[in-house]
Amino acid sequence: SSLEHSSALHPFHQQIASSMTDTIDREGRCLCGAVKFQVQGDVMFNGFCHCKACTRARGVSPVHIIAVPTAGLTITAGEDKLKVADIGKMTHAFCQECGCLIYQCPKAGATFRAVFPTTFQIDAPDGKACTLPAELLPKCHFNYENRQWDVIGDGLPKYKDFPGVGGMLGDDGTPLAA
Repeated sequence: SSLEHSSALHPFHQQIASSMTDTIDREGRCLCGAVKFQVQGDVMFNGFCHCKACTRARGVSPVHIIAVPTAGLTITAGEDKLKVADIGKMTHAFCQECGCLIYQCPKAGATFRAVFPTTFQIDAPDGKACTLPAELLPKCHFNYENRQWDVIGDGLPKYKDFPGVGGMLGDDGTPLAA
């Protein structure tokens, strides 16, 4: 599919968007179920983020995020329970009841919402497993220079900053030849 708005994106998002042909149609919810949402449309990017804003907001590194155009995220229940906070350069939206992060995006000029596959409604018949289907698996690492440890052997490209900005890195963080 084509992203008509891709020229308004950061170089990272432009490159990722141009290589993505995936679409998404998933429901998700916070931990307590007070906030529910629907994510639909073009996947703008899908990967592991190692930046400080993502890792501090989630309390883990890296953070798997999937971004869709702003209009692709709809809060379907509990909008009154959604707290939106501008922190640093980012906007974070979370459930006021359980604290679960629902989405995040850059504060200024964001054309997308980054959501977290951990909040998607993915249930196995046994009710225990929540393995992501192949189309939702991450496609790359970005902000890898900020990693807390080396990610060895996952086969995903690792970008110092973003694709097109700062170059690619090996699993151990050493720059790769262009």
